[in-house]
Amino acid sequence: MPSFTYRAIGYHGCSEEKALVVSQQGTWPPSNKGWLGPGIYFWDNDKKTAGWWATRIVDDQAPRVIRAEIDLSDCLDLTTVFAQNALRKVARSIAPSKRSEAALQNLEARGFTRDGALVHLTQEALKVAGRPPVKGVRIAVHLKEGNDTAQSVGTQLVAGFRMVIVVFDPSIIKKCEVCDGA
Repeated sequence: MPSFTYRAIGYHGCSEEKALVVSQQGTWPPSNKGWLGPGIYFWDNDKKTAGWWATRIVDDQAPRVIRAEIDLSDCLDLTTVFAQNALRKVARSIAPSKRSEAALQNLEARGFTRDGALVHLTQEALKVAGRPPVKGVRIAVHLKEGNDTAQSVGTQLVAGFRMVIVVFDPSIIKKCEVCDGA
């Protein structure tokens, strides 16, 4: 029986220079910071928002958008109840511990959001349990009007709702191409 692969189309807003590196060398330089920590951030099936984002992050270069096919088979899909419950379980297991709270605060001091710190600690818990880490996260976010920061929306349906894929392991990016314009 053939195995099932769960794939998504993601759009990454970036500078022209980064788009050239990705298209010519096939390497993805990850962001050292971000809402969920270091990774490669994509807007899930949303080229328009990726173009908007690209115009906000480039200085003196032309903004570009890269379209990528992403294998989500080994990702934490926080749009599903199963994954949300798994993350809640990790959050509950670390909450009572002063050591765990210190770890969360340390990650937050390094620029992680609380959500990002929880995802990072989930990765650590998987490692301790002898399980492979997740290679990415798919999550619903809310962009506040007039603000470029993302926040998870949980179960709320609100204006500004977007889907984001954060890739931790670039091997799950199967194909990519630079789109016209941004």
